[in-house]
Amino acid sequence: MTFRPIDVERDAPEWIEAMQEPEMHLWTGNNIPIDVDEVRDVVLATYAIHPEIFAWCIRESKTDKMVGIYWIGVPFISDEHRLVPFDAQRMAKPYWRKGYTREARSLVYDYAFTDLGVEEIRASA
Repeated sequence: MTFRPIDVERDAPEWIEAMQEPEMHLWTGNNIPIDVDEVRDVVLATYAIHPEIFAWCIRESKTDKMVGIYWIGVPFISDEHRLVPFDAQRMAKPYWRKGYTREARSLVYDYAFTDLGVEEIRASA
């Protein structure tokens, strides 16, 4: 699994395919994007430039196929300790229930605790 910053131009054509799957939106309340422009200019651009999150594109290392997106809230100090206020991810349906989310979460949490020095992550469901 490879994490890299979101590249809206490169990632949009692949992510529109994943976002066309109705089950991707079943529990989130999101709408299915209309076209690749909406994915590029609204969905991915929001993740890429939002000032209160760190977001990454997740790619399968062997194939370089886009698996999903993972993001965390920018750490801040609360009650005398450094914490990440939330984490979240969207995985393309072909990667559900195959360990990708678990592996991604493990890598992100390791980064947060080791490199960012956080003491707490408030995980999202």
